[in-house]
Amino acid sequence: MERIELHTYKVAVNEQVTIAIKAYQAPNLASIILDGGLPQSTDTFTFKVSKPLYDTHRVDLALQFPPESSDTARYEIEISGSFGGSFALTVAKTNPTSFLSILFYVGDTGPK
Repeated sequence: MERIELHTYKVAVNEQVTIAIKAYQAPNLASIILDGGLPQSTDTFTFKVSKPLYDTHRVDLALQFPPESSDTARYEIEISGSFGGSFALTVAKTNPTSFLSILFYVGDTGPK
């Protein structure tokens, strides 16, 4: 996995993508949606890249903070691929948006 832009990653066919979400100073109320499917609430979300070469998987993250949570509350997100690459994102309660769309562009056929 390679980072192309802040929320865009290049992945390979059959690569396993893991998104780990940790909430600090607030309960984890994150929801994850893969390719427009049903929302899932979990601390760790994995999926296998199943789209063909040059196509894109889309993961939407809704990161909610209860009103009573501290202003310093945050989510720390680690995105990694089974063929290598690990990247971190932080979303603070004070961030103007708590909804992220992350794109995974299938730009490789995998390990040689």
